[in-house]
Amino acid sequence: MTPVRGQPAIPAEPVSFILLVRHGRTVLNAEGRFRGLEDPGLDETGRDEVSRVASDLRTAPLAAIYSSPLRRALETAGAIARPHHREVRVDPRVRDLDYGKWTRRTPEEVARADPDRFARFRADPDHEAPPGGENLSSLRRRMDRSLRAIARRHVGETVVVVTHDIPIRVVRAEVARSPTATVWSLDVPTGSVWQLTVRDGSRTRIEPRKVPSTPVA
Repeated sequence: MTPVRGQPAIPAEPVSFILLVRHGRTVLNAEGRFRGLEDPGLDETGRDEVSRVASDLRTAPLAAIYSSPLRRALETAGAIARPHHREVRVDPRVRDLDYGKWTRRTPEEVARADPDRFARFRADPDHEAPPGGENLSSLRRRMDRSLRAIARRHVGETVVVVTHDIPIRVVRAEVARSPTATVWSLDVPTGSVWQLTVRDGSRTRIEPRKVPSTPVA
């Protein structure tokens, strides 16, 4: 908007950055099983991944570190927070998708046992849900509430949010304005970092942050 002649321009709201971190690997990740609200800790590979992320972010100007309440996320957030001498702030809204009765099963097992429901969930995840679980519309709403609150609280700052695979996929699809079902084609590796740009309250861009293959000395 062009300012009226003779009046001072309204300064643009500072840009904020939310670093969405997927937790390190667990045994259930390695086996390709739905984790959901199951609560395994990190395995050896996961601890190595988290060490690299913490090393990469140790000099970043982090105003706060938020985390899902699940153990795999808390272990990841704790490693990132330690060099910054900050407490981890737990936010249940960024927890993983609840897979209900499909938890701890592989997609192949579910597809064989309940092919019709699994096909409906893959085709229309906004409305279909695993039995006893949640759909992606529910997940998107809680992620949206969390990210909006965090962005308002940290205008012009950089923060970390440690979360999970599907929440990050949903945010990526939303920023790209893609249909929700495209989440299944997106890749969010364990131990990856995604920089979300928030400008004037809107999430405008998300891109991967390259994490060194070995911890920075």
